Amino acid sequence: MPEEYYHFLRYISISRWVSYYWQIYYIYKLAPDSILEIGPGTNIIKKIFDGELEYITMDLDTKTDSDIKANVTEIPFKSDSVDLVLCSQVLEHIPFLDFQRALKEAERVTRKWVILSLPYSRWTFQCKIRFPWGSKLARKIVGKILRTGTSAENDINALSRPPKQTRLPGLSMNLNIPKFFINHKFDGTHYWEIGKKNYSFNKISKLINNYMIIKETYYPPEHPYHQLFILKKRI
Repeated sequence: MPEEYYHFLRYISISRWVSYYWQIYYIYKLAPDSILEIGPGTNIIKKIFDGELEYITMDLDTKTDSDIKANVTEIPFKSDSVDLVLCSQVLEHIPFLDFQRALKEAERVTRKWVILSLPYSRWTFQCKIRFPWGSKLARKIVGKILRTGTSAENDINALSRPPKQTRLPGLSMNLNIPKFFINHKFDGTHYWEIGKKNYSFNKISKLINNYMIIKETYYPPEHPYHQLFILKKRI
């Protein structure tokens, strides 16, 4: 096993893998020909799609291995340059006053879609009953990362089914309590988070909807801290 993949498996938490899973799922579902990923981190998503489509990464941090160094509030692309913009767990790292500017830039650059993931600060209480059958997609994804011969065609076929058929089956009861009475203090990385005082889910959703249509919003029960928004550009 290549050392870089061993690093992924050892140091990335299960909850973070779940977040990657759904990003990958929606990329396949939306079927873009080109992607701009803002804040690629370890480039794990790019490794999945390497060679299958045009995939460009962008980050302001000079320490990251990205194709372009630029700020999310000033994306150096022409309007309607890519089919999809992926921005996962990035915008909380900029002051909230710049949030709408970043949304406007993402909307300008994409031709069709934006996949946005933001932290949602809440207490979650769960009760789950799992059935003994489920999606094989997770194994397909890991197999592809490790270069075990899983074909892209099989992955696409598995991902082409509606979300409810690929999500792990079972019964789940969730109780979510946003931390609405807690003021968020800059912790060195996050300027703000959904769920904290003055950053309610409804407020953030309305701001997002000013620029794009929210087609779906979803959080993985296994990782409720990450809230996904699937956004479509208005024509």
